[in-house]
Amino acid sequence: MLNFVEISKRIDQPELIKLEDLEQLRQLAERYPFAAVFSQLYLKGLSMHNTIQFEAELKNHAYRIPDRSQLFHLIHYVDEVV
Repeated sequence: MLNFVEISKRIDQPELIKLEDLEQLRQLAERYPFAAVFSQLYLKGLSMHNTIQFEAELKNHAYRIPDRSQLFHLIHYVDEVV
């Protein structure tokens, strides 16, 4: 079960989201639909792990996220190597 510390780590470093975290993040997003951070982390995890349900879940959760550009950058973030 994700606790406050683990959720905070995933907010700071979304690349830490594990495949095993997705179900718990989905449940948190369902339980607290007004807290966009859970939907953002859930969608980021789905995107990172190339899951088949990403497109359907994006449609289900996008309305919960007030800043779509933030969602776009979170999902499509690529670490640039200089």
